[in-house]
Amino acid sequence: MVKQLEGVKTKVLRKQISFIGLAGILLGALAIAGCSSGSESADNTVAATVNGKKIMSQEVERIIHQQSDGKESQMSAHDLAQARLTVLDKLIQREVLFQRAEQEKVLPSEDEITNFINKQKQDSRMSDGEELLGSSRSKNLSMEALREESKKDLAVQKLQDKYTE
Repeated sequence: MVKQLEGVKTKVLRKQISFIGLAGILLGALAIAGCSSGSESADNTVAATVNGKKIMSQEVERIIHQQSDGKESQMSAHDLAQARLTVLDKLIQREVLFQRAEQEKVLPSEDEITNFINKQKQDSRMSDGEELLGSSRSKNLSMEALREESKKDLAVQKLQDKYTE
């Protein structure tokens, strides 16, 4: 009975230590993401670096703004922090896969990117590229950034297709 009780105490203690460690990591990540020198703005704060490629905090915030329909100010601090970590994790994963696609030379052509954007436009029932660009601007994306995002999405898809065949 005593050994069983000690085993239960050990499991509880391990869970508490794991939780404390996770909380420490989360707080550390938030502190790093939240800290910047007086001369740095959110526009040029690096949230993560993947093999030398920077993922900017601005990109994380843009996606959160888009996903929350501009209502991120109504989110609790905990939910906002969790959303930031989730978005950052997905951006890191995408960047790793994109870099792998580059290594394996499965990048989309310019025509494929254009066709992909046109299909998005058609699926959204937009009449011309300007409307899509206008929609992209409302999400803080320029046409160049939209093409880059589309390129990454297509490259990751091509890489996945390569390994599922």
